[in-house]
Amino acid sequence: MSTNSNIGKILPDGRIKSIYCHWDGQPSNVGKILKKHYTDESKIDDLLDLGSLESLGKKIGTKLNEPTSKDNQCIFYGRDHNLKNTEPKIYNTIESWMNKPIIKWYYLWNGKEWETYVSKYQY
Repeated sequence: MSTNSNIGKILPDGRIKSIYCHWDGQPSNVGKILKKHYTDESKIDDLLDLGSLESLGKKIGTKLNEPTSKDNQCIFYGRDHNLKNTEPKIYNTIESWMNKPIIKWYYLWNGKEWETYVSKYQY
């Protein structure tokens, strides 16, 4: 069973740019990777620009012919699986961003550090 998460960044106008991450979204995995390997603004932008993830890796990496997590790189639904409609989403408020019953964990880059939120929905 997956632990779904959203990874987002507050934009200069206050909106949130966000992508979905399917696997291992708990703080001990996705949260830890973000806080250790994604603290540079340009790297965060590159991550978000590639769209929704199957899994987050320590590095963004390059297109994989046979996507697996063994290379410690991200696996993107669009880039690596050639799926459509995986681009980042824009939300007007934190409340609208966090209003997804299937998402358990939310990670938000506030310009200085990652903030972690847990879903208001019961599991």
